[in-house]
Amino acid sequence: MEYKGTKYPKECFTVVRDKTLAITPELYLATATEGFAPLKVYNSFSRFTFTIINEKKAVTANVKIEEFENIKRLSNIAQSMDVQAGLFIPINTNEADCYGEKDQAWKSEYDNANGTRIMNGIHKGKTPIEVLCEDPESGSKALTTQKEWLKRNLEQYPGNLKQINAIESALKLYESGDFKIQSSDIQTMKGKRIRIYSAEYRPLVRKARESDGKCPVYHIDIRWNIGQEYPVTISIINYYAPVSVTKEGLFNVHASQAVDRICGEICLTAAEWNNALRALRTAMFQFEVLHARDCINDAADAERRNRQAVNYPPDNFPFPG
Repeated sequence: MEYKGTKYPKECFTVVRDKTLAITPELYLATATEGFAPLKVYNSFSRFTFTIINEKKAVTANVKIEEFENIKRLSNIAQSMDVQAGLFIPINTNEADCYGEKDQAWKSEYDNANGTRIMNGIHKGKTPIEVLCEDPESGSKALTTQKEWLKRNLEQYPGNLKQINAIESALKLYESGDFKIQSSDIQTMKGKRIRIYSAEYRPLVRKARESDGKCPVYHIDIRWNIGQEYPVTISIINYYAPVSVTKEGLFNVHASQAVDRICGEICLTAAEWNNALRALRTAMFQFEVLHARDCINDAADAERRNRQAVNYPPDNFPFPG
């Protein structure tokens, strides 16, 4: 049977739409012979490579392994804020009401108000609950006006009845006093951008072009936009630019002389981004488990060689060998 193979076997995560995002783990073992501490598992070249492809043009950027946990932490914070920004919260004044008749009645009204979208007007595409959450006072007035308009046209458009019922449920919840709508917090959070990760002016000096000596440089920015359907935006910029070395040994990118600039950007849903983080964590876990014995043995061997190099008596060593 002919082997068809797979085109990109090392990819651990992809999203394909009008644009494509692919993430590839480039994981390398820390070994004592190369000057790394083996129990750190990863050497300094380990990274995740992000690639965005749009109209056959690709941009790439690297995210170091040690950045993963902070990216995960900030993503959790951003997602928590995003969830809070959409809350329409019931106030249970009596714990006995929880899951009782009153609570079930509230849930029925809420599901009705949040399950139907307005089909016309300035709030087209929103549910009545979303209209109230944006601004409770003006939202309730807008919904009342919308309901009256729908009623006037009900005979001609019988389908309006579903929207009318949804609006009435939302207004009933709002006027009942059993709810608080965190309008000020929501207005503050919605539209806010949270930077998940950013790396700028990162040159790849080992890949300098022979023709002009300019090095490939990348920027990558990952941010979470509160209240958006596709909240996670990944932006990558690639170009070639001269790179010099300062007295302190740092790389200085001369961005003003950049050429061949390419930009790429893709937006992900929260579910897609969560799945990407899961894939990255899985790739790391697999690598760590696979090489656990190698790391421990390498560290022990290196420690033994260090003792022998200085003729240190094993019995007098402060730690058991």
